[in-house]
Amino acid sequence: FAAAGAALRTPASAFRLSFNSSLKGIQVEPLFQDATGQARVRGKGDFNAALVTAGDTNAALKRNLEGQVGVNFNEVSIIGFNLGKHLRQWKRFKAGAPRFLEVKPTEATDLSELSGRAVAQAGVFRMDDLRAKAPAFRLRGEGVLADLRNDAIDYRLHLKVVNTAIGAGGKELSELLGLDLPVNIKGPLDDPKVELDWGRALAALLQNELLDLIPLPNVSDILKSDQAENAEDGEDDEETEVDPVEELLKKGLKELFKKID
Repeated sequence: FAAAGAALRTPASAFRLSFNSSLKGIQVEPLFQDATGQARVRGKGDFNAALVTAGDTNAALKRNLEGQVGVNFNEVSIIGFNLGKHLRQWKRFKAGAPRFLEVKPTEATDLSELSGRAVAQAGVFRMDDLRAKAPAFRLRGEGVLADLRNDAIDYRLHLKVVNTAIGAGGKELSELLGLDLPVNIKGPLDDPKVELDWGRALAALLQNELLDLIPLPNVSDILKSDQAENAEDGEDDEETEVDPVEELLKKGLKELFKKID
């Protein structure tokens, strides 16, 4: 099903254009090819748009573009890089491997779902509610999806591994389970750089490993122990406030230092 409308007004000073469209169950690759000259998305889904602009040059039309575009795709592929493959190779980055992903038309990231709404103001499209799913991970994103004034993109994805039981690389992904892995997409629209921010990811992984080394006692055991000590000291008549978090850290660190010694 498809419904679309366009209007063109031509006063003496400038063109005025408006575009409204609602397309369901369409193949998105030809749509992106016609709109941008490059098909970076392949799959099927729903697309809607309500856009207006005005100007007497191509640059002015881009600069004045306003409105919004919504997408809801199923079984879609992002062409140019394979996030799953690079995730499975994450240990290479400990040895200083390049953190930028080489964009190749032969590679793709396959997703079961992708949705979001991009809002255009003065020729700049922002999409702050992107959500996507793959069997092994989830994605959310925010930022400038397309700056038509400067032909640039500055977008940030947050990837979280949720399933390590799928595929041959499940064992390699198990250590990343639950971590927030930043993916930055930045640069010219026709040749952006895709960067896995492994510095942040490895710092979070190290933090988790350190926390695993600290055996934190049970909060109720701490409170019972403190109450018993107060009773022995004859302090029943005066309540002593105990900060459970502080006590957990103190006792956990004591156990950690014992292990180090």
